[in-house]
Amino acid sequence: MNKICLALALTSSFLIANSLEQIRKDKVLRVGVHAARPPFSNLENGNLDGFEIQLGKALGDAIFEGDKNGGSVKFITFDLNQRINALVDNKVDIMLGSFSITEDRSKIIDFSMPYLSVNLAVLTNKKSNIKNLSQLRDKIIGVEKSSTADIFFSSKGYKIDYCGNTTQCYQKVKSGEIDGFADNNTAVLVYEILDSSVEVGVLNAGPAAFIGVGVQKGNNELLDFINKQIIFLNKSGFFRNAYEQTFVPFYKGKADKKYFLLDELYKFL
Repeated sequence: MNKICLALALTSSFLIANSLEQIRKDKVLRVGVHAARPPFSNLENGNLDGFEIQLGKALGDAIFEGDKNGGSVKFITFDLNQRINALVDNKVDIMLGSFSITEDRSKIIDFSMPYLSVNLAVLTNKKSNIKNLSQLRDKIIGVEKSSTADIFFSSKGYKIDYCGNTTQCYQKVKSGEIDGFADNNTAVLVYEILDSSVEVGVLNAGPAAFIGVGVQKGNNELLDFINKQIIFLNKSGFFRNAYEQTFVPFYKGKADKKYFLLDELYKFL
């Protein structure tokens, strides 16, 4: 992981997290999400919608037992490189934000059991005919800072160019400023659907990653509660339904659920 980001996270002022009991007492669950990461979460006309927005609301319902205790969910948006510090500084109780579970991140925060899986993929200009990573070795790859793609490709010595967001990376591919845009398959697939001049030339650029809920290190009661809810939500069909309502229309049916949902894992629990 980017050493600078790790240092910032470790040296930021540590504020004790709200316990599950305190969250219930305050009647507010603060949930960190991304403002522009559809179909996970997207802010449009002042409203947030997406797979992780549904998940945040479901976790809030479980914590507050529906409307019984009068609690509410407060969504707060962050950039990718702000997610860890938001937890360390107690700006949120839980962080969603398509948060891939990694060894380095787990040294600073705690992760729940995973609720989705993703793979790294690379968007390229179709005319470049790039089909494997070896063709990108001397090329420039665009990534969002502190993303899983940044961690992976930086560690492998690839030439990196940073983008402010996924749209900017896509535009740089279009203009020829970069040769490829690397991110989770969930982020790059949409551009292939919207623009026939680009394609996901490399579908599996690295090992599969798992996405989980982030909580502040040591907030064990809240973490245990979330883990139990993830198991329950999976067995009750919540994740399949949320997928059908968000992923399917967004990707126009081209994102096969077997690459994202974890039904096979949770059927044994």
